Amino acid sequence: MPHPYFESSVFPLHRAEAVVLLEELRIGFPNTNAIDVLYKQCGDNLPDLHLQEVSVVVWKEALANLTSRGFLRVLLNKIQPQFVANATMQKAIRDIINAVPAEEVTLVSDELFVLDRGPLRDKLKEVASDTKPVKVLIVRGSAKSGKSHGRHIFE
Repeated sequence: MPHPYFESSVFPLHRAEAVVLLEELRIGFPNTNAIDVLYKQCGDNLPDLHLQEVSVVVWKEALANLTSRGFLRVLLNKIQPQFVANATMQKAIRDIINAVPAEEVTLVSDELFVLDRGPLRDKLKEVASDTKPVKVLIVRGSAKSGKSHGRHIFE
């Protein structure tokens, strides 16, 4: 399965560990000019950030750009040594590095679980393959059956 951050074109802000990392980056680098300097060190030909925005908005833009261009790991490698004494930042970085695709998670909490529907997952993997030109999945069900939530399960 592809890594949900390093092999993705979109920074998945719907994931809990993404929200924690964003908050830690906002706290650790509140100055937009400092964000820009760090951002530009991560890769060549990155688009300019909108530095007139507040830092959390600049960080969202930076994370989106770095993820879509495959430079998110570079950012994490650059900031990790700067926060050796910060256990919260270290955990946030580790959680991103060790993240597993949502479809591999079968137990969400003690109250909520996801049934492992092997054949459905296999078909989704087949549809998601780069060799398949059509990438459409139709989900049907009654109201409140979890159709919308499925996008978090099969990202």
